[in-house]
Amino acid sequence: MLNTKMKKIMAVALSCVMVIGAVAAVQFFGAGKMQPPSATEVPLNTKEVLSAVDGEEDGEANPELDVDPELLAELEAEEEEEARREAEREEREEAKRQEREEAEEKAREEAEAKEREEAEAKERAEAEEAAKAAEQEEIIVEAPLPEETAEPAAARSVTITSTLDEQIAEGDTIELDAELVGFDDVSYDLQWQYNDGSGWQDAENGNDTSYAIVANAQTVNYDWRIKLTISE
Repeated sequence: MLNTKMKKIMAVALSCVMVIGAVAAVQFFGAGKMQPPSATEVPLNTKEVLSAVDGEEDGEANPELDVDPELLAELEAEEEEEARREAEREEREEAKRQEREEAEEKAREEAEAKEREEAEAKERAEAEEAAKAAEQEEIIVEAPLPEETAEPAAARSVTITSTLDEQIAEGDTIELDAELVGFDDVSYDLQWQYNDGSGWQDAENGNDTSYAIVANAQTVNYDWRIKLTISE
């Protein structure tokens, strides 16, 4: 958009064209022929127009300058409207700038608050861990040592003897005896077993420390043992 000075120059130039046209028309129709206007009738040229506009801007009235007042009022209104719009634009830009600054400040405050909360939560967790560790340490330190009241377990052993001799006749009775040592303080179960070559098998009614077998060609070749199971 043109500035104020250029607008006024255009307004003055337009007024000059209108004046020159009016003077030429009068002379043409009044004298019957076209006569150039005299210097007194049309005193304005480009230099004078610029001087007149500058003088008007400096507050000096130019009596020879005849400018359309409606045109000047319209130009001044446009200038005021432009100034108003410029002021509104600056206000909007200032409001947007303030909004951005407020948003940035709010985001910074929220980030700082979050960092403080995380730091406080971490400190609380560390304090709780330290308290638990101290409590456990105190319990361990203050707990009395267990007294050794139980007597050491006696040595346990099982010894098997038999009446089997180098010379034995078929049908003789062979006695098997198991001597138990150190099992007086526990409950247990006994089971005599034999192995005929196919694996260990339980002997019938063989649940005592003694067991009797009848010698024959098979039984004298069996392997014998006693199984002792401690009850819980």
